Amino acid sequence: DIASNNCSWQWVAGAFSSKKYYFNQENVNKYTFSQQRHSFLDKSYEDIMVMDVPAALQATIQLSLPTTLPLTSLPILDTSKPTFIYNSYNMDVLWRKDEDANRILLLEPSHFEKYPVSQKVLQFVIELAKNIKGIQIYTGEITEITNLYRSTSSLYEACIVSKEHPAFSYYPGVKDSRDWMFGEAVGSYHSFSSYYKRVKSS
Repeated sequence: DIASNNCSWQWVAGAFSSKKYYFNQENVNKYTFSQQRHSFLDKSYEDIMVMDVPAALQATIQLSLPTTLPLTSLPILDTSKPTFIYNSYNMDVLWRKDEDANRILLLEPSHFEKYPVSQKVLQFVIELAKNIKGIQIYTGEITEITNLYRSTSSLYEACIVSKEHPAFSYYPGVKDSRDWMFGEAVGSYHSFSSYYKRVKSS
């Protein structure tokens, strides 16, 4: 199901089943319709499970995946109003849509240095922002937004409003709850599928 398991991420992450995922050359040949032989995978499952890391997989490199963010000016804010912060995890066009506020799509270099994305993903986010009336796009840090309020309000941090998300727990100010597909599921789950079945039935 490409919608819920794109690139077999559940298998790759080991979250599909409590059983570890092993494959060998026979398995690869079967599902890729190939006839490759004598590779380091051309072994029994029993051997695969206990073998050392093959020499061909031991070399590593320091991966560099920079995200090129757009150059922008400091946003123009009406500091008598709050500022709603949007980011790549919150592009909700209906979020507080009837409230009079500044609206900023914040693209923080520090965030994208830690969590890089491709230019296509970034462009997708920017295009989505165009659906939000009055939004300004700003490449910079959240502190630069709060600094715009410092001289006008002793409660400047309360002027910043965002949606709660673990990647942005450092945002100051008011944090609205995220939208949840399901209620809280109590307990421990040995796989993603068992968790999903539990919450889907609740």
